[in-house]
Amino acid sequence: MKKLIFTIGCSGSGKSTYIKKNIDSKLVVSPDEIRKKISGDISDQSQNYKIWRAVPELLRRKMEKYGIAVLDATNVDTKDRQKILNHFQDNDIKKIAIVFNIDPDEAKKRVRKDIESGIDRSNVPDYAIDRQCKKFRDGYNDIEKQFDKVIYA
Repeated sequence: MKKLIFTIGCSGSGKSTYIKKNIDSKLVVSPDEIRKKISGDISDQSQNYKIWRAVPELLRRKMEKYGIAVLDATNVDTKDRQKILNHFQDNDIKKIAIVFNIDPDEAKKRVRKDIESGIDRSNVPDYAIDRQCKKFRDGYNDIEKQFDKVIYA
C-alpha cells in the first residue's frame, strides 16, 4: 500500500524540522523549495498558482517511485487539503496526517528567530501566522475525517 503524508500546522510549528529529522528528503514535495528553485526566493508567493497545480503530479510521481510521498506545507485549510486529496482517491493509498498544534505566539517567535539566524525559510509575517492558526483551529475536526491515520507531533 502506498502512503501519502501531509504535515498540518501553521508556519513555525515545526513541520519542516520534523521532516528533516525523520523523513528522507527524496520523498518530500515542498512548495517552499519549489518557490526557491523557480524564483530564487523562498518567500516569493507570486508563482503559487503554478506551484499548487503541479503538487499533485509531483506527489504521485514520488508515490509511484518510492511508495511514499510527503507534502511539506502548512495544509491548514480544510478545502485546500481536500483539493489535493481528491487527486488520490485510489484504495491503495493510505492518507496520513502529521499534525503540529502550536501557540501562534510561539510560532511567530520561531519564525523571527530563524530569519534573524539566517535560516533560509519563508519570512511569514505575524498576521499571516495568525490567519493560518485560525484556519488550523477552524478545520481541526475535519482532519480525522480526511485522513486514514492522524499522528499528533
